[in-house]
Amino acid sequence: MPLIPTNPQAVTDLLGMTPAPPTFGNHDDVVVIGTQSKKINVGIIAGLMQFNNCTDDECRSLNDPCCYRNPVFGVDDSSITYPTYENDFSSFLLAYYTLLSPSITITLQKLSGSTWGNVATLNSGALGLNYAYGSISGHSNYVGYALNWGLVFVNYGAGIYRIKIITVNSGVQSCLASEEYKLLEFDCERAQGTVKFETTTNGKIGDKRIDYLLHDFTEMAWYDSIRVNGFFGYEKVSEYRTVQLEWGNPNHGKIQKIRDEAVSIFEFMMRQDTPQYVHTRLMVYGMMADTLQVSDYNINNSDWDIKRMFVVRDSSYEPTYYNDRNRRIAGVKMTFKKGVQSSIKTNC
Repeated sequence: MPLIPTNPQAVTDLLGMTPAPPTFGNHDDVVVIGTQSKKINVGIIAGLMQFNNCTDDECRSLNDPCCYRNPVFGVDDSSITYPTYENDFSSFLLAYYTLLSPSITITLQKLSGSTWGNVATLNSGALGLNYAYGSISGHSNYVGYALNWGLVFVNYGAGIYRIKIITVNSGVQSCLASEEYKLLEFDCERAQGTVKFETTTNGKIGDKRIDYLLHDFTEMAWYDSIRVNGFFGYEKVSEYRTVQLEWGNPNHGKIQKIRDEAVSIFEFMMRQDTPQYVHTRLMVYGMMADTLQVSDYNINNSDWDIKRMFVVRDSSYEPTYYNDRNRRIAGVKMTFKKGVQSSIKTNC
């Protein structure tokens, strides 16, 4: 899968490999990833969005009237078929480890009152990029979809959505459902207060909750993204890395700069009302991705040009938890370095 940037040689240099198709042509980015179930035979893979088993009992269900929903935005333009600063993609990928030739139905559902209704079957490229079972080279047990929220908005409008996956094998049915998404048409005022992270992952990564399980992204460079309520900014130079030459006679101790580098860092603050599953997944599958990009949408941010900027984490991930048994929510503060430290002055 193509990695950002799209220049083929730059991608090869960054990954040490040439990513496989499909591509977005000459556009920005990429494709798919992500999910986890409580039952390993249903289908599991790492990613930024949590999927839950539809029929599992949960003794500690949330009792929170705020009802957190993952914010996503789409542009009212069906020609935009790739992720942008304004247009979000939500990607998911499942791996079926113990099933042979399963029947898999992936459905996009919309909430009407208190009832979920089917609006589209995700088995074609009508709403994004489709990855049918057995179609991914080298990973024949994977299936997934990269959902283009712009196309969802164009066809079905704003609203509350989720993704439901029904698998039938040998007469046995299993069910997964994603957490809820709140889709709006992109607008600066509506996006106010959000931060978007975009990731690409290659190689192998251990599952956050299931011991000994490795997720295999070898030769993939898979794309995923998530938008959270927060703030990213407050740039400062944390240090100047300087190489200097001190002259002897006849200059008697004169210091001459040879090289100077300004190391920029930024603060990230996620709001306290974020559910635990967002932190659980972002702290591993986001912070340990091969590439991480960030966009800030806060109108009051003095740095208005944080748009798909490459960053690397520069601190630990330590959530501050809300001390209430009915609200499993938390906030977090972190620092990040720019992923490209190019503020360098040299005389060499």
